[in-house]
Amino acid sequence: MKFTTGIFMLAVAASLAAMDLAKNGNACVDIVINGKDILPAERTAATELKNYLEKITGAKFVLRDEAAAGNKNAIYVGHTAFAASKGIEADPDTSKKEDWILKSEGNSFVITGSRPRGTLYGVFDFLERYGGIRFLAYDCTVIPKKEELAVPDNIHVKKGPAFYSRWYVPGVLPQDSPNFFLFLNRNRYNPAYIAPERGGLELFGQPGMCHTFYAYSKDFPADKPEYFSMNASGTRERAVSAIGPGQLCLTHPEVRRRMIEKLISYIKGDQARSRLLVYPPRIYVITGNDNTSYCRCDSCMAYTKKGGNYTDTTLAFINHIAEAVEKDYPDVKILTMAYTYTIEPPKFEKPRKNVIIQLANLGKEFTGSGLSETLRPISDPSNREFARILEAWKTIAPELFVWDYWVLYCKGFQFPYINTVRMAGDMKKFAESNAKGMLIESEAPDGSFFAFRQYFGMQLMLDPFHDKNVLIDDFFHGYYGKSAGTMKDYLKLVENSVIKEKTSFALELPRQFSYLNGDFFEKANALLDRAETQSADSPEVRERIRLERIPVDRAMLSLGAACDRTKVVDRLEANGRLLLAKYQFPPERVKTIRDVISVLRMNLQLPDPFKGKNATDFTWIDLAPASHVNVKLVDDSGACGGRAIRIGQYGEKATHKLPYETGVYNRLSKTFGPTLRLKEVPQDGQYHFFKIGEFNILPGTILHAPWNWYFQTSLDKAYPSAPENLCEVYVSLKFTGPVYVKDSKEENAVYIDRIITVRK
Repeated sequence: MKFTTGIFMLAVAASLAAMDLAKNGNACVDIVINGKDILPAERTAATELKNYLEKITGAKFVLRDEAAAGNKNAIYVGHTAFAASKGIEADPDTSKKEDWILKSEGNSFVITGSRPRGTLYGVFDFLERYGGIRFLAYDCTVIPKKEELAVPDNIHVKKGPAFYSRWYVPGVLPQDSPNFFLFLNRNRYNPAYIAPERGGLELFGQPGMCHTFYAYSKDFPADKPEYFSMNASGTRERAVSAIGPGQLCLTHPEVRRRMIEKLISYIKGDQARSRLLVYPPRIYVITGNDNTSYCRCDSCMAYTKKGGNYTDTTLAFINHIAEAVEKDYPDVKILTMAYTYTIEPPKFEKPRKNVIIQLANLGKEFTGSGLSETLRPISDPSNREFARILEAWKTIAPELFVWDYWVLYCKGFQFPYINTVRMAGDMKKFAESNAKGMLIESEAPDGSFFAFRQYFGMQLMLDPFHDKNVLIDDFFHGYYGKSAGTMKDYLKLVENSVIKEKTSFALELPRQFSYLNGDFFEKANALLDRAETQSADSPEVRERIRLERIPVDRAMLSLGAACDRTKVVDRLEANGRLLLAKYQFPPERVKTIRDVISVLRMNLQLPDPFKGKNATDFTWIDLAPASHVNVKLVDDSGACGGRAIRIGQYGEKATHKLPYETGVYNRLSKTFGPTLRLKEVPQDGQYHFFKIGEFNILPGTILHAPWNWYFQTSLDKAYPSAPENLCEVYVSLKFTGPVYVKDSKEENAVYIDRIITVRK
């Protein structure tokens, strides 16, 4: 296999004679370029090589043009005449755009590659292989100090990234974004933030890289509801954002015509500005908004009715567009997602040759949409359904991309978790399934091993067959210094705990995970204490360790496992300040982080009627906003903890009316629970508790409100891992506006600040 060839040749050559690069602090070779035929990225490659070799050896290296006289022993960088004379060239017709070649030639060495980025990537590979450099994080590059540096003779490495599109989504940028972008480039990350002099982008075309139906349709006429999806109630829904609420009618001829017209306008626009992108985008994303309200009109459901599924309808739509642009734009590919209601492979349709299928490995925590246990490998029995779907798609997709998730959602708070066995093993599986693009979503800067996940992910996207233990050793020794061994022990503690856990990470909440107990927290804190002590003389390493305490302390406080609550809250607040200083959080996220600390410090107590009972308290930290339907988390001095969910007006139909409804439902079992219907409400503008009724709260249980269920929040936190969990459910509500309060001048709204369940 390609990924092992270069490594094998290196191992054979290591026993042969060496070529000296520096000796006794003096350079033994020049760095040579061809000034007549050089791209900006190739000039950058030569400069990077010179700078890092000087940092390693302390020697001064000459960077010269091939036409100038100099040392006959040289490293030739880029498309030089010397390389051409030796037949060392990347074939522009067959090579990928990022392949590189490292080859020794007598007393000289050649680093070259495909254009525009191959040579630059070759330099970074050379520095890692022979210089021992590791680009671990934007604020941590390992540079060994060696007065004498040599490379083995008879080297011939030809390599390239396993996936030609490589995205890692961290969710937040560091404050030091310039160095972060350099870190991405040195790890051969190619989709964003990369300037032309560093090889440019493998950029998706306009309007973006996911959920594009809204962007395509936002200018559709307002008087044409038939262009939009019909929901289960027979109503056409127009999206107001990439979230929804609606989709498109995929079989309407005018929708198809307009989509093709818009796509062509995007292609033309991108090609006009391609100078800034090095070369124009080749991938255009046409995929649904981020909801499951697909069109249920008779025409769109025709495939489903005859034994297919909605993926067939979607693919017929995508194929029609792909065929329409293929003649004039043969290099353009249309990407669509196998996601939620289109994840099931089609029965009748097959993707055209210029269609890319991006398969999303979405977690089961998104009830009714996801299929996977995110922390389990594809080979795990819990993921057999996704494994089946992957096998089916890889046989029919002319080109397969994967959207993977290394982060858990809907858990209420961060807690320690990681599974490198799953992360590395699944990456191999995707490569063996002939995937050509990889996207990893891991938006958890306050989670465990955030910096490590970035490095690990980018290295595996380059070469999924890289030994994961080598990557772990490299990172931990370079990033944690004297604390490396202890931090590796902490990694093992967390990972082994996750692997041994029998509870569903997707369908249950941290309260149900057996490993999050006193023994685990005691061991975790002992290891982190020891690591901090070991790195007492390195403030930057100590800060890195302190950030690892955040998910530990957050979990201890949320699960009631902190022996000294005040001490742990103080530590969490201090480390939270480090986190905020390190990353560019948006203002609302900063406020939320600070507010969470405030609420934890308040240590809110149950109201008197509930004290002494087996109660679970849900405050604003636990309640789920849905901003796209005007269900927002707002400040409210009268609310418990100072914040509440506000359900405002949304849509053409009245959100607010009497009787006011709120109730309980289980998504997994599709079981309806009691519903509270208030014909009259308090007129004082204050919060009041109302009893909804009794319900067996098992995983999947939600509280919904009002009649349209725009507000839905999980009650799983109240589940104690018992077959029976009959609870009384109470909700604290405040009403404003003339629908509810006579002569009110305020907007119609309902506020929810607290839910309390009491186990019978």
